[in-house]
Amino acid sequence: NKPFRIEAKVGYNSSTDKEVKQFTLKKEWMDKIKLEADSSYSIPMLIGKFSGARDGTKVFVVLDLGVFCEIINRTTELYEEVTEYERRKID
Repeated sequence: NKPFRIEAKVGYNSSTDKEVKQFTLKKEWMDKIKLEADSSYSIPMLIGKFSGARDGTKVFVVLDLGVFCEIINRTTELYEEVTEYERRKID
């Protein structure tokens, strides 16, 4: 079991339009959260939000591709273990 280590960022727009149309993702944010996650045996994740967005995408999650693959692979392993356990129970 690994907890998530999450950093949250909100995009702000400096123009007069109140809706944010872009969000700048900084590599240093991902590097920082990865270091923190490594030191606490957790899963690094960044959550972003477009401030003032009225429709479409408002909130999003950013994961390193390696971390995403680890989550998918572990989820698949757990699914297979549960399926095998259930199959044995029925037999």
